[in-house]
Amino acid sequence: MSAPRAFAGTAGAPRFRALAIVGLLLLPVAVGGLLAWSLADPTGRLDRVTAAIVNDDAPVDVNGQTVPLGRQFAAGLLADDDSGDFDWVLTNDDEAAAGLATGRYAAVLTIPSSFSADATSLGGDAADVVQASLAVTTTPASALFDPSLTAAVTSAATAELNQQLIAQYLTNVYQGFNTIGEQIGQAASGASALADGADSLADGARSLADGANDLADGLGSLDAGAGSLANGLDQLDDAVQALPGRTAELAAGAGEVAAGADALAGGVAEATTQFAAVVAQVCALPGPGDLCTRATAALAQLQAANADVGALAAGANGVAAGNGELAAAVPGLVEGVDAADAGAGEVAAG
Repeated sequence: MSAPRAFAGTAGAPRFRALAIVGLLLLPVAVGGLLAWSLADPTGRLDRVTAAIVNDDAPVDVNGQTVPLGRQFAAGLLADDDSGDFDWVLTNDDEAAAGLATGRYAAVLTIPSSFSADATSLGGDAADVVQASLAVTTTPASALFDPSLTAAVTSAATAELNQQLIAQYLTNVYQGFNTIGEQIGQAASGASALADGADSLADGARSLADGANDLADGLGSLDAGAGSLANGLDQLDDAVQALPGRTAELAAGAGEVAAGADALAGGVAEATTQFAAVVAQVCALPGPGDLCTRATAALAQLQAANADVGALAAGANGVAAGNGELAAAVPGLVEGVDAADAGAGEVAAG
């Protein structure tokens, strides 16, 4: 049995050994470099990181104005080139979840549906204030620098959120100042109107006082006039008491005159008729015609007198009738004067 031989070298053996030695020497350097890279500040490479924004916020109404803080907040992050050096993109919940799973998005910032309501609660009662919150989710592929990435996303979001909340708070303050200014203006207008009303009231009070004085003067004059009227009616009442008797006497006298006038008219008419017959006979006799002429002229005068007496009788009858009516009405007139005198006496007595 032959003795074992030492391993025979080949032409490539020295080269392999050299590479092995170099590999063994570089292995610690590679491991150290990898460790140093993993422990280095990851935020220095955020400009190559894509972060997604999911806006689930529901706008709210504040003082009649729609406030979409979630949309404004997202727009601020997208427009700000210095917001954490991220490449921000706007997406929805499903695409954000898929992007995290594939590593497309390093982080997702979710704006909840109550964001606007919670943020604007700062302007209400202290008991109703709710702190606005955001949700930050990172991809599992970035586990080595997940805390740093989360902190960077949170810092950028917080800075933008503070700007939005301060702007909204100042807007509410300015609106409050405007409201106070309008209310002060309304109060000033009301005070001016109140002053004008007070002046008008004072003028009205003075006018009322003047009117009361005029009324007092008028009542005094009325009282004096009532006394004078009462005295005058007393005198009139005394004077008319004799009217019924006198008008009755006048009516009786007028009746007698009418009767006499009727008798006179009848006598004149009868005499005229008889004289006319005589004139006819005279004119029928033969003889001088001048007698007939004179008789005819006398008849004409008698006929005219007969007409006048007839008219006088008719007038006397009219006067008698009027006096009769007057005599019938005078008692009522006297009663009216008596009543007026009594009423005037009551007014004068107060």
